[in-house]
Amino acid sequence: MMLRRLGGWALLLLVLIVATGAGYVWFESQTRIERPWPIDAAGLAIPADPAALERGEHLAVTRGCTFCHAADLGGQILTDDGFMGRVVAGNLTTGPGSALLRYDDARLVRAIRHGVGSNDRSLVVMPSESYHALSDADVGALIAYLRSVPPVERALPATRVGPGARMLIALNKAPLLTAEIVDHEAVRAPEPPEAVTAEYGAYVASMCVGCHGPDYSGGLVHGPPGTPPSIDLRPGGPLSGWDEEQFLMALRHGRRPDGSIMDPSVMPWPAFTTLTDTEARAIWAFLKTLPASP
Repeated sequence: MMLRRLGGWALLLLVLIVATGAGYVWFESQTRIERPWPIDAAGLAIPADPAALERGEHLAVTRGCTFCHAADLGGQILTDDGFMGRVVAGNLTTGPGSALLRYDDARLVRAIRHGVGSNDRSLVVMPSESYHALSDADVGALIAYLRSVPPVERALPATRVGPGARMLIALNKAPLLTAEIVDHEAVRAPEPPEAVTAEYGAYVASMCVGCHGPDYSGGLVHGPPGTPPSIDLRPGGPLSGWDEEQFLMALRHGRRPDGSIMDPSVMPWPAFTTLTDTEARAIWAFLKTLPASP
């Protein structure tokens, strides 16, 4: 009889511990999900000339917009799991089901650079840290291009943060809320002249920080649950022994020096096939200037 009572109390205690933990996870994650981010991003001019639209299209491809939001920018479901949740890259055209139409130009600048949605809350798994350093001219060209692409009719469900993802958020185990990651006060340096220099390479390579981290050391930096860790791009890391031509082959064609092909669903090398020679070689020049990997 006594053992039964003790077992009953132990079970009740276990239930209370689990309920308390679940309550904390829900409250902490919901508080952070609903946190408003009152960031002002107004005052950026949006061009309309053909050169700007061409530049915007180049950025949309090489900076990964078409990788996440689909080749036609009509959006797609990136991952859908009952426990972890659903991550959706919205329809960035003006067709039915458009997410773009919820944003005026100022709010679109804010979403791109700061990871803040039209409802003033953080976007989920939006690599804005890769876009924060973009110049005003490039952000304006990107927005101009997005406004010009043919409309796509594609209604998509909303992103849903599941219990697994809530636990990761509450315990700070995964950077899922973009606005928490971006350094909103970071000073934006002027865009350097386009040349095969480390300075220009740093500007172009900023597109890599969303996956490889601000110091390019790799690891699990960003992405939906299940995303594999990215490699260390610093000297002394896995690229040791590569020369420039081997790096360009991997960057543009996904082929490593040993002949193996990178998984394009993880390393979006098809987007980099349109990088100019200057951009690609400048990235290599920049990576060689980074502090060596321990």
